[in-house]
Amino acid sequence: MKRPGHVKAGGRAGFFATPKEAEVYLARTHGVEHGGEYTQVGRSTKDCIEVCNAVVRRFDVVVNDVAHESKLGRVNLNSSMERQIRSDAYLVQKGDIRGAHWDFFASSVSNTMGPSTPVLDLLDEMGIPYTIHVPA
Repeated sequence: MKRPGHVKAGGRAGFFATPKEAEVYLARTHGVEHGGEYTQVGRSTKDCIEVCNAVVRRFDVVVNDVAHESKLGRVNLNSSMERQIRSDAYLVQKGDIRGAHWDFFASSVSNTMGPSTPVLDLLDEMGIPYTIHVPA
């Protein structure tokens, strides 16, 4: 894939049945045990005047002050997705996190994976890198 924000995966992930399974995999790839102090970390977005989450942005995994978000199956741009992406960019710009990174995984339930072009376009526009984990 030749896009500005694409980061090649270091290995191959499998298919996951639930978003929680993808989050656990993501946490383990970063040396974090799921449920540990670096999972489901929240940051305040209450002062954001752009299109952000209303009060808080919760991340699946935070390592070295980089927030990682996992998404399962096909991901289309909707108002919720846009708020999450814009919240991440806002928190990076504000200095609350050093960076953000989105990870996309294949769903064994829907047999789909990956972001839509509008999702990729917004991630690129906001300067947020992403990885599409092709299943093994």
